[in-house]
Amino acid sequence: MNLQDLNTLLDYNYWARDRLLDAIGPLTAEQLRRDLGGSFGSIHDTVAHLYAAELVWYDRWQGESRPLIGGDAFPDPRQCRAELDPHLEQALRALRPTDREALLLVAWEDLTPSQAARALGIRPTAFRVRLLRARRRLCRALDASDVGGRHTSIHTDLEAT
Repeated sequence: MNLQDLNTLLDYNYWARDRLLDAIGPLTAEQLRRDLGGSFGSIHDTVAHLYAAELVWYDRWQGESRPLIGGDAFPDPRQCRAELDPHLEQALRALRPTDREALLLVAWEDLTPSQAARALGIRPTAFRVRLLRARRRLCRALDASDVGGRHTSIHTDLEAT
């Protein structure tokens, strides 16, 4: 998988997520909660699962971790768009290609730094430095877009390393 493939997956993720959130906008609370069978039962619980996964990826971009949240963590899945960081996509796209590639290999492809280094044909230490710098640049880009202070406290520890 190359950088273009990873960018295509990133594009698809945001396109599909936004299309889903647009589609559920006109649904009533009853329609969202109706049990439809399947893995997650209702539309609400399916969107809650996707929202939780998005938060996990958001944390992984930054080298952090949090436990998965349950479907009751947010009452109305139509509000997900406001809760998901609208600046993350812009910050990722603004990174240099090598930074974005390092983050995508570790966060989306779930490669260890050693595996990612091998895939890129570079030394593991060089990849770890690249990944650390990419995370710092991502954090700075998110902090710069943060009007309400949402990111500043999250990134303080990463910036100090």
